[in-house]
Amino acid sequence: MPGTMYDHRIRRLDLRVTKQVRLSPRLRMQGNLDVYNVFNGGSAVQINNAFGPQWRQPTEVQDPRIFQFSAQLNF
Repeated sequence: MPGTMYDHRIRRLDLRVTKQVRLSPRLRMQGNLDVYNVFNGGSAVQINNAFGPQWRQPTEVQDPRIFQFSAQLNF
């Protein structure tokens, strides 16, 4: 589109590591480790496009690196 302005690409990598353990013939437990934004990039997600003193200033940045542990029981 003519006149459209683009900023840098957002680089983000999310990973999950899973381990399953059989507790009995009918019972399994699954442990998960999720890591969001592995490289802890701080790219601007949203930029102010209104003309004025704040023009082209970031108004929102990526979430920081986050770790999440979870477990699931299957029966």
